[in-house]
Amino acid sequence: MAKRTASRFCACQRKQVPPFARPREIELPAPYGKTVQYIIPHAETKTLAQALSPKGVKLIEVRGTWPQKNMALVKALYDYGFLRNDKITVGETQIGILDCISQYLYNSSEGKETELYGYSTACRSDRDSGRASLLRKRPLIRQSFLLN
Repeated sequence: MAKRTASRFCACQRKQVPPFARPREIELPAPYGKTVQYIIPHAETKTLAQALSPKGVKLIEVRGTWPQKNMALVKALYDYGFLRNDKITVGETQIGILDCISQYLYNSSEGKETELYGYSTACRSDRDSGRASLLRKRPLIRQSFLLN
């Protein structure tokens, strides 16, 4: 499985950044509070760069965050190489390590239940002045639910 990298446009050039790059602490509305956003893979880094290039935009980043527990899990899976989904042998069966973890989460209460879920993304740009402005922010989705 290839590494998925996020991108950002800086001075009209697309630059790849590693996962969890450029963390930024933000304050979300209650009940979320403080959390960390990271640059995430998103098509808007390309489409906004094209649309805004005549306006002198030098930097476009799309950032996102999910609940802390989810982010901690994904970061740990990335840090330990599990997202590559390398094959392992269990008994006489060969399976991808991430496939194994996915099956566990799919069949466990930890993977099906959450008290609070939400996500937020924001697109920011820097013009020649160096001031960042918020181009668009998706509404924060909040809910409690049980996945089936």
